[in-house]
Amino acid sequence: MKNLTFAALLACCVPSLGFSQYTLTVESYPAVTAGLTTYRFYVDMQDETDRMSAVFGNDQANLFVNAPDGAFNSAYNSSWNASGINPAFLPVFPDLADDTYATIGLTGPASTSGIAGAADPSIVEDNTQPVTPFFLTPGATNLESTTLTGASWYILNTAGNGLPDANLRVLIMQVTTAGSVSGQMNYQVFPLGVGADQVQLSVEFNGAGTFEEFVPVEGCTDETACNYNPDANTDDDSCTYIAAGDCDCDGNQLDAIGECGGTCVADVNGNGVCDAEEPTGCTVTNACNYDAAATLDDGSCEYCSCADDAEPSVDFPLVVETSPAAGAGGTVYRFYVQMQDETDRMSAVFGNDQAHLIVNTPDGAFNSAFNSSWNASGINPAFLPLFPDLADDTYATIGLEGPASTSGIAGAADPSIVEDNTQPVTPFFLTPGATNLESSTLTGASWYILNTAGNGLPDADGRVLIMQVTTSGAISGQMNYQVFPLGVGADQQQISLTFDGAGTFGLGSEPNACGCTDASATNYDASADYDDGSCIYEVLGCTDETACNYDASANTDDGSCLYEDALGVCGGDCTADADADGICDDVDDCVGALDACGVCNGPGEIYECG
Repeated sequence: MKNLTFAALLACCVPSLGFSQYTLTVESYPAVTAGLTTYRFYVDMQDETDRMSAVFGNDQANLFVNAPDGAFNSAYNSSWNASGINPAFLPVFPDLADDTYATIGLTGPASTSGIAGAADPSIVEDNTQPVTPFFLTPGATNLESTTLTGASWYILNTAGNGLPDANLRVLIMQVTTAGSVSGQMNYQVFPLGVGADQVQLSVEFNGAGTFEEFVPVEGCTDETACNYNPDANTDDDSCTYIAAGDCDCDGNQLDAIGECGGTCVADVNGNGVCDAEEPTGCTVTNACNYDAAATLDDGSCEYCSCADDAEPSVDFPLVVETSPAAGAGGTVYRFYVQMQDETDRMSAVFGNDQAHLIVNTPDGAFNSAFNSSWNASGINPAFLPLFPDLADDTYATIGLEGPASTSGIAGAADPSIVEDNTQPVTPFFLTPGATNLESSTLTGASWYILNTAGNGLPDADGRVLIMQVTTSGAISGQMNYQVFPLGVGADQQQISLTFDGAGTFGLGSEPNACGCTDASATNYDASADYDDGSCIYEVLGCTDETACNYDASANTDDGSCLYEDALGVCGGDCTADADADGICDDVDDCVGALDACGVCNGPGEIYECG
């Protein structure tokens, strides 16, 4: 996880040599609202693989938009970008289409765009000179970013809406006003999608038309290179080539069935068909071998190998609270991270191959058609009286239950997201009846805010909301999150906790109560919940190790011990064998002494016995 800062993000946004071909086209047409004109700003691309990255402004490249007669901002879009222009509302509120907004390649929410891998843009801005008010304030006349920190709205290089449309261009802003519009736009483009070859341009504009900046062009001029740039006229030694073991320029390798960059992890029988394995395992959360990714219990659960390992408490536990849904039916589950200090900051929720992010809702999650965003930015308070079940929507968040712009939190920012396109998590927050969220790949997923966002701080109860899920049944899984204690990124803590329904998780736990659970055993433990195989049963026998019939397996003496007599007979009754001849002496037949021949009271002389 990264502690992002404005400086780190905006380091990309210092003006450099650009491509004159990436012109700015401003189109105008009558707005839905009478008397207004809508201006749309496009960056013209040269290749279908070129990618739009960011619009920015700072002290080196000033960003200006002047609309002296005031910009039209609809009350029904509570976002600075197009994510609040839900198509479901346009028939009821047609002037919502005239709204003034920032964007990259979208005229509405990413989730309704139909663009594969689309993502709503994120923003960073200097709190002393923010740009978002221009897109939120009715009648705003000026947007300006000229400070060292500056501002930028941007998308990651993986977002599908960074690619040009059918006309080879990308929309970056819409402004509706009754008068003129002018200023300067600065934007960053990745030619052929290669970030290392990024170009940044500053273009002045005035009304509608096509505007350009003529600059030298540097780049890779080797046609065999991965990042060959046909528009470059000067080689800058940036060429990169397919690496050993890779099958394309993106670094993809062959999977188990020979597909370049495929996702098949196993083809055991070599038949060219990817094996589909049932995610089985132990599904009981307090078992020592609990598997959060398993959906089918295989009977392997065991509880005592970890009996001596009491779970320690964590500094920032997970609190899951429930309430009845407002209109959708079912139960609303809210997930909070409990903080310890008012300066602690929530940073991110994440999942990867080392810490799986799992949410299971077998009866399906409720996702409102009126929130077209994966986060809470689409829950416009203006719509709640008309659509009360919008409040029940399932969404990811960090400290917000609606748009940042309506939260009343100073410096609030809607969260951003990154996710593996082969295992995205956003469908869980967009698909009605979704049953599973999982992030377990190397790339993984994370929704996050910067350390400067005000909604990362705890609320009046000392906690931060990170997710809401509404469902008619059970909920369970594992959450992973990053916290900055006292707001210090260098001291970050990453916490992984399993959960099952409502409760507080991470407070520590007593070990499983293991022992002998068979009442017929001699060491039966009435307090044990799980049998640990330690039961001992009564075995009768002789327990005296000096006895000739000692039974090493016996644990209870039954009085059966026997001992050797004078002749070595186990249990015999011979009391004496003085001459050790193997014949028991009968002391009652001889009163006196035996002579040398064993004759009682014999002569005692040496003679031949016979």
